[in-house]
Amino acid sequence: VGMEQNVIAILAGVAEGMGLGVNTVALLVTRGCREINRLAVAMGGQEHTMNGLAGIGDLMLTCLGGLSRNKRVGMELGKGKPLDQILRERAESLQGVAEGVATTPAAVKLATRYRIPTPIMFMADRLLKGEGGGAKELLREMMEAPMLDDVSLEMEFQAMKYW
Repeated sequence: VGMEQNVIAILAGVAEGMGLGVNTVALLVTRGCREINRLAVAMGGQEHTMNGLAGIGDLMLTCLGGLSRNKRVGMELGKGKPLDQILRERAESLQGVAEGVATTPAAVKLATRYRIPTPIMFMADRLLKGEGGGAKELLREMMEAPMLDDVSLEMEFQAMKYW
């Protein structure tokens, strides 16, 4: 686990590119953090590691920082630009690779393998594949989805029988 922050950063950029404001970005980042924590613990990681600089710190920088390549790709997607055009323009201008584009399918496969619900990562995967009616429709779906209570991961995993 360590690539997932790039996935969440793409969606944070989408929300910013659509002009949805900091509340929406905060929701995506917070819920994305929860998904990353669930997956990391299921794979044997420690919850306290994910709550430090290596987890939350990296997530915040990647999702909120002005130099984040993944966030910039998301911002362009949020403005309606097609992914292939964004990637082509980035390659031509040597702006660097946005790792989240390539690692999103891997993150979704891990979540599926470990049977961890990660609706935000799945939403990113659908968006990057051009499924789901575009960014606006996918974000609407996410905003309307029921939220789980914020309980400790130990309690959550016991309830899910993954512990």
